[in-house]
Amino acid sequence: MSNTNMVGLSRPLSYPLRPHLDDDKSKEYIDIDGDLCLDIGHGSALFVVCSKSLARSSRFWKRLLYGQFKEGLGREKPSEWVVELPEDDPEAMRTVLNIVHCRFDQITDYDEDVDVMCLLGVCVLTDKYDMTHLLRPWATGWSRNVNFECNVQGDTLRDRYSHERLWIAWELGDIAEFKELARFMLLNCSFATGQSLYVDDVQAPPGIYENIENARLEILKDLFESLEGRLDSLVTPDQEHDSETVDCAALMYGKAAQTLYKLQLWPWPQGEKVPHSLAHIVKKLLAIDWRSAHTGKAHEACAEYMRRAWCDDVINAVYPLGDNKSSLLSDEHRRHLDIQSKKSGFYIKDADTRP
Repeated sequence: MSNTNMVGLSRPLSYPLRPHLDDDKSKEYIDIDGDLCLDIGHGSALFVVCSKSLARSSRFWKRLLYGQFKEGLGREKPSEWVVELPEDDPEAMRTVLNIVHCRFDQITDYDEDVDVMCLLGVCVLTDKYDMTHLLRPWATGWSRNVNFECNVQGDTLRDRYSHERLWIAWELGDIAEFKELARFMLLNCSFATGQSLYVDDVQAPPGIYENIENARLEILKDLFESLEGRLDSLVTPDQEHDSETVDCAALMYGKAAQTLYKLQLWPWPQGEKVPHSLAHIVKKLLAIDWRSAHTGKAHEACAEYMRRAWCDDVINAVYPLGDNKSSLLSDEHRRHLDIQSKKSGFYIKDADTRP
């Protein structure tokens, strides 16, 4: 990913010490008495660690190193015991290993600013190796600081690292942040640069983008139906209305049609072809100046009625986003987040009932 606008604002989560030097200066000794060498990222880093400490950190490592897997065969010859992990990120692995080996002086403090990509890398590893519980002393502080920094970086999904933060919230079980990010993505995803709902190089919680996409289409459908009904009422006014009222309705119909056309919403398109975000559409629809459709003050009351009715139609179609028809989280999402929150320390009783 090419985003660089947080460079210099945050710190990595872990720092390398000067390696303990022996016959191989390329190794970094997380444990100077370690019996296992981890080859990370196709030789990008070689970490010497204690296999027992690693095995105690999660069931995954215990099975891998002391089970029947080939990675455990080298334990009979510690000087030659190497486990290759070519897909893992060295910086993220350094942080995880420092925590496992209680080298807390090498870990960024709970309340310090951290880099969102560093935290993402660590969360990818803790998910992969079932080690979420190790982050408990730092999870809430790191996540809070990352979210604060990212929210002031810009307005687009990419500026705010929304996809990365969604995965972080997923791994840490931060249900409040997960719901807020999903809602932000629902309102702001579009065809514009930086606003795509899907990205190729960030892990995604299963099914969440599909839920957001389906909710967006449902909201647009409801919005179009509501506005179409409102416009129909202008085309076919009550027969008891005088000619001036009919003219007023025609002017307001033209005003609405003009705005919808500029938004590429006229004639009514299929939801998946709407290029703008829900937030942009709502902003433009609520900004219509109905009074400007009139040449005099005779029908100001009519324009005010239309403004109120139109705004109610728009708002009721798009908000609130927490009802059943627009629910973005499935039961499986909620169960996963609940489990993860108890590991990481984010757990709050009845948290799922919060808005």
